Amino acid sequence: MTDKEIELYKLEIEELTELLKTEWLDLRETLKNAEFEVENILLIAYCEDDNNGEHGILFTKEKRVIEFEIHDTKLSLKDISDNENLKSEIPQVAVAMDFFDDLI
Repeated sequence: MTDKEIELYKLEIEELTELLKTEWLDLRETLKNAEFEVENILLIAYCEDDNNGEHGILFTKEKRVIEFEIHDTKLSLKDISDNENLKSEIPQVAVAMDFFDDLI
């Protein structure tokens, strides 16, 4: 990954995490209710689908990578930390691992 790519991923993670902490209150509350410490996680990927579902990936201070989906206010979580191809499939994971303290 080039330095420019790293900087772009860092910026994306910073922006998504800031939105989670300051503007996306419904998502923040859903994650808090699932016992996530929102102050200590990074939102490294996020999108909405055509059916108003939300999909994203969280990176925790314990260096766990959690995939989530929300449909009709129902939260589904999947720990994908042990996927051996994780860093190549989701480059934001490598950036979060290397720069967690700077990004949080």
